[in-house]
Amino acid sequence: MKKISILFANVDQSGVFLFRTSTPALQMEYAHSDEFNITINQNTNFGDYEYLKQFDIIHTHRQFGAYEKNDEFFEFCNKNNIITICDTDDYPSLHKGHPLFQQIQIDKSDLKHYDLLKRCDAVTTTTEFFRDELLKYNKNVIDLNNGINCDIMPQFKYKRQESDRLRLGYIGGSSHLSDIQELKDAFQILSADYELQDKLTLSLHGYDLRGGMSQIEINPDLLVELSQRKISIQQIFNEFNKSNGDINKISTLPDDLKIKYATNFVNNTQRNIKSTETVWYEYEKIFTNNYSLIRDSKYKEFLLKYINEAYEGEENQSYRRFFTRSIQSYASHYDSISVSLVPLVKNGLFNECKSPLKIAEAQAKRCAMIVSDHPIYTKYIKHGVNGLVAKDNKDWMKLIKRLVNNPQMVVDFQNKLVEDTKDEFDLTKITQKRVDFYKQLVADKNKV
Repeated sequence: MKKISILFANVDQSGVFLFRTSTPALQMEYAHSDEFNITINQNTNFGDYEYLKQFDIIHTHRQFGAYEKNDEFFEFCNKNNIITICDTDDYPSLHKGHPLFQQIQIDKSDLKHYDLLKRCDAVTTTTEFFRDELLKYNKNVIDLNNGINCDIMPQFKYKRQESDRLRLGYIGGSSHLSDIQELKDAFQILSADYELQDKLTLSLHGYDLRGGMSQIEINPDLLVELSQRKISIQQIFNEFNKSNGDINKISTLPDDLKIKYATNFVNNTQRNIKSTETVWYEYEKIFTNNYSLIRDSKYKEFLLKYINEAYEGEENQSYRRFFTRSIQSYASHYDSISVSLVPLVKNGLFNECKSPLKIAEAQAKRCAMIVSDHPIYTKYIKHGVNGLVAKDNKDWMKLIKRLVNNPQMVVDFQNKLVEDTKDEFDLTKITQKRVDFYKQLVADKNKV
């Protein structure tokens, strides 16, 4: 029987690539090499049609090269009987609090993605809820949970060194400020409770100082002309922001100036971002209640240097900062905590379509969990049985105190979470579901 040749061509280097592309591909190669020829290529040239002709299936995450080339690309795939599969793990239309919201409004990438979903032969996603949403755009959608297999993902093996202190941490990315704010009330209370501080350590994981800052300034020559004509510069800039950069929509800007400065209305310069300009600084201010949680003056002085170095005795402090790690080692963050804090606001479809990845990670690393009262998590976390569910902002501190005062409960939750959810996130079983789906797509294609 001829093997099915699949190209996994995700261009993203982040966690999306690990869980939605490379790990599923490696598991298929590990367990189903008798049925599939697997190629993983993050540098795929989607315009190299001679190269692409060899594949029966092309699987990617969110895009097949440049959107402007999609007509040509899909025409090629249809003529050559190549099945296209697009994986989608986030709702394309961002909520207003997302750091990329304004950019999405300008480049319309969400609308482009909806169009792409309609063109593909099939779509893979993370949950049943998200699957039902995506069925509006494509009839062939399957939910494939994020899975873990420690044999091919050794970073998820249990390696925690236990501590007398209860160690609670948040492990996440840079787009979750609104979620982190759910914890603000709890940490304000904690900063005034010295007795409780001596029994626990809060930690923030993923701290990242990389990146640049874009500074947008109105062209100095235009400022002179506006001043000469006595036109409000502030009003011009306000309208510019409201119009998402479309100067033709600025009603107070004269037509002759719109033409003259059509291509150089603003100057955009880049510089390295400052420590106090990052979202991680905002996260840390919440975790430490503006650093009032830090009672050791020397340790506070060290933290305010924002350097990625160890501090002697930091494991006994009430707060620790862990800098970002590579996608191949980030799971080691879990080795420094015994309880994973997972806040998530209710902001409509965007968070409703999130995956339970943090549960998959926590159970693999045997961490207990406190989660927000959100269907994504309460499907798996049963309050008081295998974890704790915070009903509102005020609940977080109560639940933290409950675990501090009941260390055995932490151990019980850790064990029960593994028992209750390990099959849900078993990559072997998830991959079998994926394999069956791919084989059916090929069979259906061959019937036509």
